Amino acid sequence: MAQAPRGGTELVHVGFGNFLAVNKVLAIVTPSSAPIQRMIREGKKAKNIIDITSGRRTKAAVFV
Repeated sequence: MAQAPRGGTELVHVGFGNFLAVNKVLAIVTPSSAPIQRMIREGKKAKNIIDITSGRRTKAAVFV
């Protein structure tokens, strides 16, 4: 994890040069269940998802 400056936001590296703010993460789930896969599919259609997989297999879905 990256160390946060005083009063700043702590960031965690999630791969491929991408970072997430730790205090914004609500849940981390595996995309293997049908409801999560449906949420991902519908989110892609509605343009509500940020895909940071760089074309690789999805191992986790992070809700922020």
